[in-house]
Amino acid sequence: MKKISGLIAMALIAALLLTGFGCAPAQTPVQSNDQPAAPAADTGVTIGVCLYARRSQADKDAESGIRDAAAAHGFNLIVEDADSDPERQITHMQSLIDQKVSAILIAAADYDKLAPSVEAAAAAGIPVIAYYQEVNTDKTASFIHFDYAADGSKVADWLIDYVNTQMGGTAKVGIIDFASCTTICQRRLKALYEDVTAACPGVEWTAKFDGNGRKPQSMDACEKIFSAAPDTQILIVVNEDAAAGAKIITEDLKKENVIIVGNAYSDVIFEALEADDPLFKAFSADPYYDMGAAAVDAAASVLEGGEVPAEQILECQMLSHDTIGGYDWRAIAAKRG
Repeated sequence: MKKISGLIAMALIAALLLTGFGCAPAQTPVQSNDQPAAPAADTGVTIGVCLYARRSQADKDAESGIRDAAAAHGFNLIVEDADSDPERQITHMQSLIDQKVSAILIAAADYDKLAPSVEAAAAAGIPVIAYYQEVNTDKTASFIHFDYAADGSKVADWLIDYVNTQMGGTAKVGIIDFASCTTICQRRLKALYEDVTAACPGVEWTAKFDGNGRKPQSMDACEKIFSAAPDTQILIVVNEDAAAGAKIITEDLKKENVIIVGNAYSDVIFEALEADDPLFKAFSADPYYDMGAAAVDAAASVLEGGEVPAEQILECQMLSHDTIGGYDWRAIAAKRG
């Protein structure tokens, strides 16, 4: 009996040694150029991620969605930040191909310039999921994005209702443009302009100047609008930097009867909507976190041999003081690295 008990004990000790005393398997850290590594389960699947830029909260939230979804799937990540430089992103793409990653997610810094890189990855047997911004090639496994024309139309619907119910059907409207942002901002502005012009003939478009998607240039554009048309009542903006710049100049010039609306995404705006800020009134906001997660889910489906739609479109939501309570933006913000 004692001999048998001793054998059993030895077997149990050996089993514990082999299994690491019941601990979880060793984990491989997520690799990133300039963010602290985070653990991810080592499944042997590594996803390369080519970020457009990590400057904005929108891009950071998309990255959070990617990281959370990758952890859920047990994927390792190699994350590269192009900081909106297409040449840098081309280098990142080649590096990921050379490292033989299992799949690549890319928010393209340039519609045309990144096409050869995507095609090279596909030729190497690496599926590519494009998200946020498209690439001029049919070699992506899926393209996940927002309907930017619908974004503009939602702002237009809010603006038409506001002008008709709060301003007697007439308003003088200026635009802080982002002319080089053709695939996103120009689609939004085109839809907004056409919808408002068709449905609200009392709107007068006073002036439009390019803010180039940056706060200082947007401040300058806002000053030019008020210089050309001092009686402008509504400012249309196309991103959070334009919104911030417009707010500074409007307050400095003491334009108390002006409101700012458009397409923008930032915690400052969300807080202002909650507080019923007199300037920031309504903005369409795209679900960037969900987009990042959806890109990883698409890669997982492809790697498992499943089919994914060639195009997946996520819907934005229109946020104002009346609706911001239904959007838990703080929970998403808390996930940022």
